[in-house]
Amino acid sequence: MAGFNSGSYATGSVTGSSVVGGLVGRSHTSRSLTGVTASYASGSITGSDSAGGLVGWASYSSTVTTSYWDTQTTGRSDSAGGTGKTTRELQSPTGHTGIYAEWNAEWWDFGTSRQYPVLKYQGMDVAAQRR
Repeated sequence: MAGFNSGSYATGSVTGSSVVGGLVGRSHTSRSLTGVTASYASGSITGSDSAGGLVGWASYSSTVTTSYWDTQTTGRSDSAGGTGKTTRELQSPTGHTGIYAEWNAEWWDFGTSRQYPVLKYQGMDVAAQRR
């Protein structure tokens, strides 16, 4: 991953032997700022080495802030970055509050108490993302 990942999510399943993450497999810094903020992952994760709910492997200089993975749906209790939350915790804040208070409300639709947030940035179709 190069650059800074802000405002993204992943819902699909990920399978690999090593360095597997729900959103990012490997996050490290070389000459550019690398990190994750305001993001989440909810798909199942299968991997045997350096597998994590949100990030599989991260260097000491990588930053992960206000980003989460669903510990129930991913099947992972650990990650190289981010904070593990239950499905209910990720779906309960239905607005720009709680764990999402620092996320950009202009970019996200927080949904109902049975939905994950989805992006609405630059006219993205919220309904299509929830199908």
